[in-house]
Amino acid sequence: MYCKQHASDTDRQFTIRVHHGGYFVDNPSREYLDGKINFIDHVDFRVLNMDVLEEMIKKLGYDDGIVFYIHYREPYVSLDFGLRTLKCDIC
Repeated sequence: MYCKQHASDTDRQFTIRVHHGGYFVDNPSREYLDGKINFIDHVDFRVLNMDVLEEMIKKLGYDDGIVFYIHYREPYVSLDFGLRTLKCDIC
């Protein structure tokens, strides 16, 4: 997940870039392959929480019953060192 802040709306909104449907490989450094990319615009940081993120995932076509993970990458840090978990259904 990548976030870009909008200059308008008194800096309360941003865009989330969602990579999904692919998989990670470590060869020689971590990459995400064969996935799709969607952008979710005008996300208000004041109301963003796990429930809102899960609704976004449903809108991308994923069912409630599927096991999934939500990660984000720290800005300016590679996937090898900057990938963090927000949610893990089986952790």
